[in-house]
Formats: sequence, C-alpha cells, structure tokens
Amino acid sequence: MPLKMCHQNITFNYMIKNVPGIQALQLLVIPVLFLISQKIKAQNLPGIQVASLRAPLDIKIDGKLDEWSGKLQANNHTNRMFYTLSNDDDKLYLTIMMTDGLAIDKLLRGGLQFTISHTITHKRTNDPDNAIIRYPFVDKKTGDALTGTLHVFFSYKGNEIKGNERYLDSLVILENKRVSSLLKEIKVAGLNGISDTTISIYNTEGLSTALRFGEKMTCIYELAVPLKCLNLSVNNTVPFSYNIKLLGASSQKINQNAPPAPVPANGEIDHDHEFNVDPTDFWGDYILTKRP
Repeated sequence: MPLKMCHQNITFNYMIKNVPGIQALQLLVIPVLFLISQKIKAQNLPGIQVASLRAPLDIKIDGKLDEWSGKLQANNHTNRMFYTLSNDDDKLYLTIMMTDGLAIDKLLRGGLQFTISHTITHKRTNDPDNAIIRYPFVDKKTGDALTGTLHVFFSYKGNEIKGNERYLDSLVILENKRVSSLLKEIKVAGLNGISDTTISIYNTEGLSTALRFGEKMTCIYELAVPLKCLNLSVNNTVPFSYNIKLLGASSQKINQNAPPAPVPANGEIDHDHEFNVDPTDFWGDYILTKRP
C-alpha cells in the first residue's frame, strides 16, 4: 500500500507541475496526501508488536526518533501509544511515542511501569521473579508541576493555535526543562545485580532513560536496560513476556488537583476520565534477535 501511494503521489505531482495555472494547488494537495498516507500507516499497525527487531546500530537514548525515521512497530489503543521493543547484543530497548494529551498527562502523573517476565502464561502477572522498572517515578507535587504546562498547551485548539505558535513552542521548551530538572530517579525491583529499589538516572548499572517533548508536544519516551540485569541473553532465544503499564492519577494517594469525576447527563461512562485516572496495561511476548 505505501509503495502504491508513493507512486500515485509522484504521478500527481508530475501532472500538476505540467498543467499551467494550477501549480499552487500542489502546496495544498500534496501535504493532504501525505497526512492521509501517515494515518493509513498508523491504522495498519498492530496493537501489540508482532516481530522481534534488532535495534539500529546508531540508537541513542535521547528522546528523539531520528534512528527510527519516525516509524514504530505498534499502535496500542489501550495505552494510547505507539511503541517499539528492540534489542542488540547487550541491551533491551523500549521506545514510545505519545500524541494524545490525556495519555501524556497520565504518564506524567502516575508514571510508566515496564515489567519483564520469564513466564509467558497467565502466571506472569504475579511472578515473584519479574523484573520491574518504573520511570518516570513521580510524587503528587512533581506530577502537578509537570502537567500544568501540558494543560495550558492543549487548551489551545483549532483556530486558537494560529498566531500563537511561538508561545506554544516556548511551552514545549519549558516542559522539557521541567522534565530535566524534576525526573531524576528510576524505581526498580527484581533486577539482577541491583539491590537498591531507587536509582539515579545517572546510574552506573547501565540503565538509560529519556523523556522529551517535541513539536506539538509529542512525547518521546526511551528506556534501555542491560540484558544481564534481566537475566536474558541473545544466545538463549527463549520467549519472554513484557508488560507496559500507565499507572494513572489513582496511583497518587492524594491528588487534589485531579479533575473531579464527571456526572454524565445521559448515564454514559466518561471513558476519557476513566483512562486518565485508572491504570491501563497490556502484555506482549518477545524473543531476543541475534545479529544477522
């Protein structure tokens, strides 16, 4: 489908360039075709990643998707995120992109918990040998500080955005500064060789994290974990399970600034509110892939 659409774009591009008087139409139509193609690609992605993937040779944990060319492997609607799980000979990598404002708010208020289980049955949920990594790890005060700027940004909609681009860009810069200054810790459990339950993002154990905001407050999340900390090896191609959980505002014991529960006029459940407050998660299976 992408190849076919690319051919159509080139053909249409050639046609309008060679018809006098309508060259300006290209400025409008080509971006529309591009957006449509991107939307179709997102719709065609599975909810849970299907295949194992070698990490790019130039992978960096910097909150950018340059090495991925903006293309991730799955579009999970449960957590409202795009994601890719990959590996090289030494580490396991989790890469996430979020564009949904509620999902980003949920991430910043409750944090994200990444679990690795050597069990692929239903027992994996409570397996005592699971390795658990939680980042960001935030308290109520930090969550409130991080989401304030976010709420201002997403309050601008439709025609309100035009003319305020510079201000909105400044909010993205401010949010990145707050993330850099406030998110300094990773909570861990069950990792081989790490006895502490909380470690610095500048740790010496080899865990790397990044959380960065880009254009239109798109959130990029990256995590790298040494395989030895997970008792995994590329020489042992046994499937294991992983779980990605957004903990939500309900993970905070006190959250006075959280929006109150809506009272539906027609008796319908407010699914956005439920999503924002309650934990959501999904499981997937993965097999480490060797160098070709």
